[in-house]
Amino acid sequence: MEALPSMIELRLRLTVRFRAERWVAQPLGSPTYVGTTQAGLHQAVSSWRRLHAAREALRASSSFGPASAEEHQSWLNLRNTFLDVEAEAGMSRELRDQRLAQAEQAHAAQRRKVAERWNRQQMAREDDLEVGRRGAMSPLPCASRARRLLSELAVAEKGLSESAAKRASAGRKVNHTGKQSSSESSAARKPKQRRTASL
Repeated sequence: MEALPSMIELRLRLTVRFRAERWVAQPLGSPTYVGTTQAGLHQAVSSWRRLHAAREALRASSSFGPASAEEHQSWLNLRNTFLDVEAEAGMSRELRDQRLAQAEQAHAAQRRKVAERWNRQQMAREDDLEVGRRGAMSPLPCASRARRLLSELAVAEKGLSESAAKRASAGRKVNHTGKQSSSESSAARKPKQRRTASL
């Protein structure tokens, strides 16, 4: 059976990489550790644990909107942890700090765009809610219904008045016709009485 190659033969190299999209565009990576030695493995595992914990804290404080004070503090903690890891590997902390600051500055415009877009969306949402509240509280629908009811009542009252006037007019005509008929009957009866008297 063929023996498996050892880590020395594989020349194992380890590095820890992670992303912080809001703060820098490109992924960040730790120094490369030699995985063929106990010291190299220990450094790689220690760096991974520290960076992973700081990265998870940043993830937990992140949101879709602009960065909060808590998220900004989480990023500073991750940033300092990353610089510590690099300095422990023999890199210049000052130089790496400058390069990381340049990367942050280059990504600042994108952060502003995200914040502005979020603010516009929030303002539009608040405007919609305000319009909805005003519509629910507005007296205009009640006033409109009241005006409509008053108009309907006025039309109905006018109709009743016209009907009453028509009935009154019809009554006067009937009375006038009745009086005329009574007079004609009296006039018709009188000649008959005169004729009877002449006989």
